[in-house]
Amino acid sequence: MRGAVAFAGVLALAVAASLPALGQPGWTGAAVAGASLPVSDSVKPVGATGRFVNKMNATFGRERPEATVHSMAELRRIAYFRYIYGDATTTGAGTDGLYDNYRSRHRDYPDGDRRSLHVFTGDRLVLKAHCGLETERRQDCGDGNIESGIMRFSLPVKPGDFVEIRTRMPAGRFAWPAFWLNPGTQAPPATPGGKPVISVLDWPPEIDIFDQFGFDGVAPGHYLISGTPTGGNDAKFGSPHDLFRDPAWGDKWYYTTSADLTAADHVFGFDWGRDNRIRYLLDGKVYKETYYEWRSKGDVPAHLIASLQVGAKFNNLSGITDQDGRPSGWDWQIDYVRVWTRAPD
Repeated sequence: MRGAVAFAGVLALAVAASLPALGQPGWTGAAVAGASLPVSDSVKPVGATGRFVNKMNATFGRERPEATVHSMAELRRIAYFRYIYGDATTTGAGTDGLYDNYRSRHRDYPDGDRRSLHVFTGDRLVLKAHCGLETERRQDCGDGNIESGIMRFSLPVKPGDFVEIRTRMPAGRFAWPAFWLNPGTQAPPATPGGKPVISVLDWPPEIDIFDQFGFDGVAPGHYLISGTPTGGNDAKFGSPHDLFRDPAWGDKWYYTTSADLTAADHVFGFDWGRDNRIRYLLDGKVYKETYYEWRSKGDVPAHLIASLQVGAKFNNLSGITDQDGRPSGWDWQIDYVRVWTRAPD
């Protein structure tokens, strides 16, 4: 997602060769102590062949019988809610979570807080965005005065895994939901009893399962970006090359869907083969297949991110108002997020 705009050809990303690590020096890859990862033998990936073992079943909802995550307290066992890029003054626990590609910041609030960006309904989780809550001026959508939700899961994702999300995209202008992978390992707490943070690490690599842009001139609901941005250095970061693209890509930088992704739930799948072939699926149908080698400093595995951004900075934001997100235009409705690993033959 950090490199998604490179696919559009509208923004050149300047990325530092190495970003400083947050948390205690000498971090390890250990998961959070006591973390609970719901698993299920009954859920199966859509459109996949072969045998899979479920690693995580995050099915959302306060009231649905099959839900495994009912509240923020339970979600905190498996996910984090701040951004990972930047430096220690702008990201991490207790800071603003700003990032310079878009206008919103990522924060988290307790269950029931009127400012909440992670709202559990009876049968799903809604990532939300708001203008002006910091100043109580709901009409204020200035830079840094929009808040939006993010989930960074602590579970490592590796070749051989299958990732899936069932979701309905936001319909409001300027919303930018993204589902993606980036290097991330769990750092130990900086102080006894302190909150762990996911370390800031090098970029690339990155895998964008999808970005759905809804900005000025691109109507939300029909356009997806899925790919492997390398910061312009394919030879160093993954040697990606496409093996198959659905004809709906044409010669464009985005995939055009026939269905309106804002009108109903759809299932997005990501099949990461141990042979370095990755397949992107929509409702069980492969729309892109790419060869890609995950190359990260220290062989750090990927972690999974579902992030809602508002207001891409490469776009004209002169028309953005609070009305674009009200009453629910920026709501990203998520039914579930699940991860499997492919069973040995």
